[in-house]
Amino acid sequence: MKPGIYIRIIWPSVLLISFFLVFCCGVSAQEVGTFKDKRDGHMYSSIAIGKQVWMAENLKFLPASGAWAYNDSSDCIKVYGYLYEWNEAQTACPKGWRLPTADEFGILFESLGGESVASSKLMEMDSVFWNGFDTVTGNVDVQQTLLGGTRKGDGTYSGLRLWGGLWSASLDNEGFPADFLFGRGDPSVSRSAHNKSSAFSVRCIRK
Repeated sequence: MKPGIYIRIIWPSVLLISFFLVFCCGVSAQEVGTFKDKRDGHMYSSIAIGKQVWMAENLKFLPASGAWAYNDSSDCIKVYGYLYEWNEAQTACPKGWRLPTADEFGILFESLGGESVASSKLMEMDSVFWNGFDTVTGNVDVQQTLLGGTRKGDGTYSGLRLWGGLWSASLDNEGFPADFLFGRGDPSVSRSAHNKSSAFSVRCIRK
C-alpha cells in the first residue's frame, strides 16, 4: 500500500493491521494478535516483527501520577494514549510486557529497513490501522498514532499530529533517557534524549 491510498470501509482493527503486514511488511497475518490489560480491561493489538512482539498502538493505561492526555483533553486518549514521564514509563506496561530498550528499538527499525525509512513504515501502519471512511462527508480520516505530541517538564504541550516520541528504557552516556522521535513527512527516525520530566508516548514490547 502506498501513502495516500486507503481502504474505504471500516474493518476491525486486527484485520486492518493484518492487511498492512501481509502487503507492506511481508509479515504473516498469523503474527497479529490482541491482548487485554487486566488492570483496566483495555484491549490492545500486537504485532510480531522478526523475533519481537510489539504493541501496535500507544499505551492508554492511567497510573496514579506521571501521565497526561495531550492538552489534558480526554478526546486524545483513544488514538494517542497518554504521555508518560520517564520514571512512570518504566512500570506503566501491562504484566508480561515492558518498556523497550534502545537496542530493542534498533532491532525493530532494522526489521523495517533501517532508521532512514522506519518512521514512514510505522506511520503507514498507523494510517491503515486508524483509517476510517465517513459515510456522511465521504472523507477519509487518517490518524497516525506516533504523532501524539509531547509534554515538556514545565507542563506545556506541543506537536500533536506533527511529531511525537517514544521512550526507551535506556539512558545515554550523560544519564538522560533515550527516546525516538517521529515527524510528519519525515521517513526517518531520530534518536534523542530528554529530561525525565518530559512526557512521551509508550509502546511496550513483550517479555
